[in-house]
Amino acid sequence: MESSTDMFNPVLYREEIQSLEYLTYSTGVSPQQLMENAGTAFVNEITPELNPKSRITIIVSKGNNGGDGLVAYTKLKANYDITLVFLGKPEMKSNEAKYFFSSLIKNTTSTDKLYTLGSLESVDKFKPIELSEFEEIIRNSDIVIDAIFGINLKSEIRKPLFNYFKLLKSVLTEESSIKLFCLDVPSGLDVNTGIWHGPEISPDLIVTFQFMKRGLVKFQDQTKVVKIGVLDETLHLSSKYLFYSSWYHRGLESHKGNNGRILIIGGSEEFTGAPVLSSRSALRAGVDTARIVIPQSIRQIVSSFSEDFLVFQVRGNHHGPKNKKLLRDLAIRRHDVVAVGMGLSNNEDGYKFVRAFVPEVSKKMKVLLDADAVRAFRDNLKLLKDTGAVITPHKSELRYLLNEPIPDDFEELKTFLLNKAKELGIIIVLKGRVDLITDGTQIYENHTGHPGMTVGGTGDVLAGLIAACMAFIKERLLAAVIGTYIMGLAGEKAAEIYGNGLLATDVVERIAVIILSLEKQRDGFIGELNSGHFNQHSSTS
Repeated sequence: MESSTDMFNPVLYREEIQSLEYLTYSTGVSPQQLMENAGTAFVNEITPELNPKSRITIIVSKGNNGGDGLVAYTKLKANYDITLVFLGKPEMKSNEAKYFFSSLIKNTTSTDKLYTLGSLESVDKFKPIELSEFEEIIRNSDIVIDAIFGINLKSEIRKPLFNYFKLLKSVLTEESSIKLFCLDVPSGLDVNTGIWHGPEISPDLIVTFQFMKRGLVKFQDQTKVVKIGVLDETLHLSSKYLFYSSWYHRGLESHKGNNGRILIIGGSEEFTGAPVLSSRSALRAGVDTARIVIPQSIRQIVSSFSEDFLVFQVRGNHHGPKNKKLLRDLAIRRHDVVAVGMGLSNNEDGYKFVRAFVPEVSKKMKVLLDADAVRAFRDNLKLLKDTGAVITPHKSELRYLLNEPIPDDFEELKTFLLNKAKELGIIIVLKGRVDLITDGTQIYENHTGHPGMTVGGTGDVLAGLIAACMAFIKERLLAAVIGTYIMGLAGEKAAEIYGNGLLATDVVERIAVIILSLEKQRDGFIGELNSGHFNQHSSTS
């Protein structure tokens, strides 16, 4: 069997790339140095495609992709006929990009062709041009270098930028001899989803940095991946840096309902506390509302636990398929995430409900399956396939679900999980001494936790916590990784007081403390980054 480290080349989300950059900065490598590395690597990669007479136009904007483009322009201008067009007012956002912009202006000569499209007046040696002049510049180019938007574009491109892109696409379509080279990513492409947020362009070459991005897979034949010095020690590990890059910032103007609404379906006469633990966990993670759906027979017991969550009852002593439509509508209309299975109990009616409910509701929203909701799909894996569900089994539950042996060797186990998650189109969170989380493309190890967390109820806590993270974080894999990471830290914190005598409720009460601590660390780290502290160590400064 292939080892998990040999069977795939990492294909990452933007948040994963950013977390590795944060790790790199923490070691003393500055953002400025990485920007220079990126621009230089791009030039080195495209140079074999150029000839001395190549007429090059490089288009930039004020973000870090534009900063990389400024580095590339500086490297190319001595040997080629090159024009730089800045979209909008020529100014840069980040300290590292400002450094290279300042250097460019300082070293500008009278022969340099610097233009600004969309700025009303000349700024720092840039000559303003009209849209018709921009079109003429493009038509007179042999190569256009796109260094406008990078990996952080997540929303639709607005006017007037949209109009610039529309014109660029039109000219490139008409003039097939003009080649388009994209720096890191084609501008307008969402690197997480592959969705275009502006006019779709067709690159001849993409030089992307460090790792392949998910949205670039459809351009795999046109894409070259080059290293720029980003450290990858945490590539397959949960870490605080992944939390920094992925965790949401709550808006000051947000109101109830903006920060996560979780529906938890579970509970039985035997397991009245399981959905309660999940609900409390989700609330401590910061969701606005947690609603528990339980059988009518245990409503009074469950309601007595706390007034902090909402309780919705269904008729009977246990969950069953007759409630599918009611709960499907409740989930889709009023919630962001639905978590199913905690305390559901081992009965065929409950299993039938899960098998009927999950394939339908997963088409509309995020779904997490725990405990008996995982077991429900034994011999019915086709109903689970491509639901995108996050499942949270331990080894024996996964063995029961798949009805086949689970490897004991750690590396073989990772490969096995990667293959199964890819085959089923789901995300597997395999709980253990080292948790393994995979979506079939990337796999993470989580090493946080404490042996005392084997106590009953901690699985319910984890399920609620991951469900909350799924409400905050768009990418389900990252939500699962970060939820597992927080859970382990909360368990470690509880163990400082209770050791192996900790309870699941002790872990719940540490979740908010851990998140608050991580948020403070993140804000301090980002503050130092934005202040330019990390630039002080650059070899180019």
